[in-house]
Amino acid sequence: MVTPIAYVEFVAENEQVVVYTSHMSSAYPHIFVYDIAADIPNADDFEQPADYRRACEENCALYISFKRNLGKDTVNGRDVLTCDIDGWQSMYVYVRKTSGLYAENKAFYLNGKKIVVSEYENSSTYEGEYYMTFSIENMGLKRSNPNGRINGVVNTIEYK
Repeated sequence: MVTPIAYVEFVAENEQVVVYTSHMSSAYPHIFVYDIAADIPNADDFEQPADYRRACEENCALYISFKRNLGKDTVNGRDVLTCDIDGWQSMYVYVRKTSGLYAENKAFYLNGKKIVVSEYENSSTYEGEYYMTFSIENMGLKRSNPNGRINGVVNTIEYK
Protein backbone atom coordinates (compact mmCIF):
# COMPACT_ATOMS: atom_id res chain seq x y z
CA MET A 1 0.00 0.00 0.00
CA VAL A 2 1.16 3.50 -0.84
CA THR A 3 0.26 6.58 1.19
CA PRO A 4 -1.50 9.05 -1.10
CA ILE A 5 0.43 12.32 -1.15
CA ALA A 6 0.08 15.79 -2.59
CA TYR A 7 3.02 18.00 -3.41
CA VAL A 8 2.32 21.55 -2.24
CA GLU A 9 4.19 24.79 -2.79
CA PHE A 10 3.55 28.35 -1.65
CA VAL A 11 4.19 30.90 -4.39
CA ALA A 12 6.10 33.87 -2.95
CA GLU A 13 5.96 37.42 -4.25
CA ASN A 14 8.63 40.14 -4.31
CA GLU A 15 11.18 39.63 -1.50
CA GLN A 16 9.15 37.04 0.42
CA VAL A 17 10.98 33.92 1.57
CA VAL A 18 9.28 30.53 1.93
CA VAL A 19 10.66 27.95 4.38
CA TYR A 20 9.38 24.35 4.39
CA THR A 21 9.81 22.38 7.62
CA SER A 22 10.19 18.69 8.34
CA HIS A 23 7.76 18.51 11.29
CA MET A 24 5.27 15.70 10.69
CA SER A 25 2.51 16.68 13.09
CA SER A 26 -0.19 19.23 12.31
CA ALA A 27 0.61 20.78 15.69
CA TYR A 28 3.63 22.46 14.06
CA PRO A 29 3.67 24.80 11.07
CA HIS A 30 4.86 23.18 7.84
CA ILE A 31 5.31 26.28 5.67
CA PHE A 32 6.60 29.62 6.95
CA VAL A 33 6.48 32.75 4.77
CA TYR A 34 8.61 35.74 5.77
CA ASP A 35 8.37 39.27 4.37
CA ILE A 36 12.17 39.36 3.90
CA ALA A 37 15.09 36.99 4.57
CA ALA A 38 16.27 39.09 7.55
CA ASP A 39 13.08 38.06 9.43
CA ILE A 40 14.14 34.40 9.56
CA PRO A 41 15.57 33.57 13.01
CA ASN A 42 18.97 31.91 13.25
CA ALA A 43 18.67 28.50 14.96
CA ASP A 44 22.13 28.93 16.49
CA ASP A 45 20.83 31.84 18.60
CA PHE A 46 18.57 29.53 20.64
CA GLU A 47 19.43 26.88 23.21
CA GLN A 48 16.07 25.12 23.02
CA PRO A 49 14.36 23.98 19.81
CA ALA A 50 10.99 25.14 21.20
CA ASP A 51 12.34 28.69 21.58
CA TYR A 52 13.57 28.66 17.98
CA ARG A 53 10.21 27.37 16.73
CA ARG A 54 8.40 30.07 18.72
CA ALA A 55 10.66 32.75 17.17
CA CYS A 56 9.92 31.36 13.69
CA GLU A 57 6.18 31.69 14.35
CA GLU A 58 6.53 35.18 15.84
CA ASN A 59 8.67 36.55 12.99
CA CYS A 60 6.80 35.12 10.01
CA ALA A 61 4.14 36.88 7.96
CA LEU A 62 2.10 33.70 7.69
CA TYR A 63 2.33 29.99 8.29
CA ILE A 64 0.46 26.96 7.05
CA SER A 65 -0.04 23.53 8.61
CA PHE A 66 -1.47 20.40 7.01
CA LYS A 67 -2.81 17.13 8.46
CA ARG A 68 0.60 15.49 8.20
CA ASN A 69 3.85 16.49 6.55
CA LEU A 70 6.00 13.76 5.03
CA GLY A 71 8.93 16.07 4.31
CA LYS A 72 10.36 18.47 1.78
CA ASP A 73 11.10 17.42 -1.78
CA THR A 74 12.07 18.99 -5.11
CA VAL A 75 9.92 18.63 -8.22
CA ASN A 76 11.13 20.11 -11.50
CA GLY A 77 13.55 22.33 -9.57
CA ARG A 78 10.86 23.67 -7.23
CA ASP A 79 10.87 23.11 -3.46
CA VAL A 80 7.64 21.46 -2.33
CA LEU A 81 6.12 19.98 0.78
CA THR A 82 4.88 16.38 0.70
CA CYS A 83 1.46 16.22 2.39
CA ASP A 84 -0.36 13.07 3.45
CA ILE A 85 -3.87 13.15 1.96
CA ASP A 86 -4.95 9.68 3.05
CA GLY A 87 -8.59 9.69 4.19
CA TRP A 88 -9.08 13.45 4.54
CA GLN A 89 -7.19 16.68 4.02
CA SER A 90 -6.84 19.73 6.20
CA MET A 91 -5.04 23.05 6.02
CA TYR A 92 -4.66 25.60 8.80
CA VAL A 93 -3.47 29.11 7.90
CA TYR A 94 -2.30 31.94 10.18
CA VAL A 95 -1.74 35.43 8.73
CA ARG A 96 -0.21 38.28 10.74
CA LYS A 97 -2.04 41.51 9.88
CA THR A 98 0.99 43.63 10.80
CA SER A 99 3.14 41.97 8.13
CA GLY A 100 3.87 43.46 4.74
CA LEU A 101 2.14 40.44 3.22
CA TYR A 102 -1.32 41.14 4.64
CA ALA A 103 -3.96 43.18 2.80
CA GLU A 104 -7.73 43.20 3.33
CA ASN A 105 -8.42 42.64 -0.36
CA LYS A 106 -6.12 39.60 -0.67
CA ALA A 107 -7.34 36.02 -0.71
CA PHE A 108 -5.81 32.55 -0.77
CA TYR A 109 -5.88 30.49 -3.94
CA LEU A 110 -5.37 26.77 -4.45
CA ASN A 111 -4.36 25.82 -7.98
CA GLY A 112 -5.65 29.15 -9.30
CA LYS A 113 -9.07 28.90 -7.63
CA LYS A 114 -9.97 31.30 -4.81
CA ILE A 115 -10.48 29.50 -1.49
CA VAL A 116 -13.84 30.42 0.05
CA VAL A 117 -13.83 28.89 3.52
CA SER A 118 -17.63 28.77 3.83
CA GLU A 119 -17.76 26.33 0.88
CA TYR A 120 -15.99 23.63 2.90
CA GLU A 121 -17.74 21.55 5.56
CA ASN A 122 -16.17 21.68 9.06
CA SER A 123 -14.12 24.74 8.10
CA SER A 124 -13.87 28.05 9.93
CA THR A 125 -12.43 31.57 9.90
CA TYR A 126 -11.36 33.77 12.80
CA GLU A 127 -10.33 37.37 12.42
CA GLY A 128 -8.66 39.15 15.33
CA GLU A 129 -7.16 42.60 15.62
CA TYR A 130 -3.63 41.50 14.72
CA TYR A 131 -4.12 38.24 12.84
CA MET A 132 -6.58 36.06 10.99
CA THR A 133 -6.76 32.29 10.79
CA PHE A 134 -8.73 29.78 8.89
CA SER A 135 -9.05 26.04 8.86
CA ILE A 136 -10.17 24.10 5.81
CA GLU A 137 -11.00 20.42 5.52
CA ASN A 138 -11.06 18.43 2.27
CA MET A 139 -9.93 21.34 0.12
CA GLY A 140 -9.20 19.22 -2.93
CA LEU A 141 -5.44 18.85 -3.13
CA LYS A 142 -4.55 16.94 -6.29
CA ARG A 143 -2.78 13.65 -5.68
CA SER A 144 0.85 13.55 -6.81
CA ASN A 145 1.32 9.76 -6.70
CA PRO A 146 -1.71 7.97 -8.21
CA ASN A 147 -1.25 4.19 -8.24
CA GLY A 148 2.06 4.70 -6.43
CA ARG A 149 3.65 6.54 -9.36
CA ILE A 150 4.88 10.11 -9.02
CA ASN A 151 3.23 12.25 -11.70
CA GLY A 152 4.86 15.61 -10.94
CA VAL A 153 1.60 17.37 -10.07
CA VAL A 154 2.30 20.29 -7.71
CA ASN A 155 -0.54 22.03 -5.86
CA THR A 156 0.12 25.77 -5.64
CA ILE A 157 -1.06 28.01 -2.83
CA GLU A 158 -1.01 31.74 -3.44
CA TYR A 159 -1.98 34.73 -1.33
CA LYS A 160 -2.80 37.58 -3.69
